[in-house]
Amino acid sequence: MANIPKWSDNTREERYFTAVLFGALVLEPEPFWALLRPHLGIAESVKVKDIGYEVCMLRDLAHKKFINRYTPLEKQTFDLVFTLSNDALVLIEAKAHQCFSLNQIENMVKAKSILLESEKLGISQVHLAGIHSARYNPINVRTNFKEMALVTWAQLATAYPALSNQLQRADEIYAN
Repeated sequence: MANIPKWSDNTREERYFTAVLFGALVLEPEPFWALLRPHLGIAESVKVKDIGYEVCMLRDLAHKKFINRYTPLEKQTFDLVFTLSNDALVLIEAKAHQCFSLNQIENMVKAKSILLESEKLGISQVHLAGIHSARYNPINVRTNFKEMALVTWAQLATAYPALSNQLQRADEIYAN
């Protein structure tokens, strides 16, 4: 008899956990949005209109001629992207077993500027957010990127009880 471990019990890949979360978000974005929205200072009346997963935004928008090509960030991928009812975007970076890279967040800030400069897109605002383990204190992010809203996998596990085991696992594997 094979002793093959179950992938979901052993993965440390945040893309897996983000994919699980994305599946839930497509059906019901409100629990996550209710956690995140107050950290962004956004009115309750603003809703999530669309959700993207693993979005290579700058490359794809340049291909459709919404923005000019910006080669250094062309392949930057956002784990999740919310399009809001007030024509704003939320770019979300997720980490599970790792900490945030300041360089990666600096690139998010650059992408934010590029998106806001495009008159063709008509984006009113771009917000930055992150998902991380409750075992990790991203003091470097809080110090250097005060505008970045942060939530934990543990908070999301509470918000999505049907996914609690998987999202709690994402929270528990930090530095593992």
